[in-house]
Amino acid sequence: MAKRFTDTGKWDDPWFRKLPSKFKVVWEFLRDKVDNAGFWKKDFELMAFFTQETSTPDDILRAINDGKTRIKDHGDHWELVDFVAFQFGDLSRDCKAHTHIFALKEKYASKGYPMGIHTHKDKETDKDKDKDKDIKGGAGGKPTLDMVKDYFAALGHPGEAEPFFDHYEANGWKIGGIADVHSWPALCRKWLRNPKREKNKTSTQRFKDGVERDAKDLKEWEEMKHGKKDSGHSNKLLAAGVPTLGA
Repeated sequence: MAKRFTDTGKWDDPWFRKLPSKFKVVWEFLRDKVDNAGFWKKDFELMAFFTQETSTPDDILRAINDGKTRIKDHGDHWELVDFVAFQFGDLSRDCKAHTHIFALKEKYASKGYPMGIHTHKDKETDKDKDKDKDIKGGAGGKPTLDMVKDYFAALGHPGEAEPFFDHYEANGWKIGGIADVHSWPALCRKWLRNPKREKNKTSTQRFKDGVERDAKDLKEWEEMKHGKKDSGHSNKLLAAGVPTLGA
């Protein structure tokens, strides 16, 4: 028999307290009957059998969605909007226990249902975007050294500020010496995510590595420009922010 988490705080929620008893039963029925992706295939006869409630689907949706969308109607299925986040937290494709949930979500997506598969990475990206909005001086254009220092300090890597700043200052705040930098905070985060970055290197070593990386990107771009590189290199450069011939 499947077991699921329940929110004991729901009894303190004004919405749930005011919900008529007959709809409370329906709500609990749905929470028990949805699959692991939060979808319930409509079967109102079965619902009525277990809950003894014969309200119309419209009445149920109106009552439960009062003040907030808790159920989405997808035609032959209902979706409990917050079910997956509550039961499983942030989804990860690296977690075997979440594999089945992703498979279900993708199955429903193939039917045209709008999916919101929120992973931990998605949430971190959203947080990053929110941080960028609050940066003094803005996220675009050329930052000052103090701005970069403040940002790296906020990210927990104050020692990376000067090597990063020196590297892009030397390049005229260009990627590969060609493409303009549109968001320096995003570039800071990319700098920290570089798998080849070694924390035990000196600032001078890291600066030299950065120069070599950009030189390599520029060389590949030039070779591709003259037809010496395949589309795989083009995709790589696009990901790095370097324009290709078709960009």
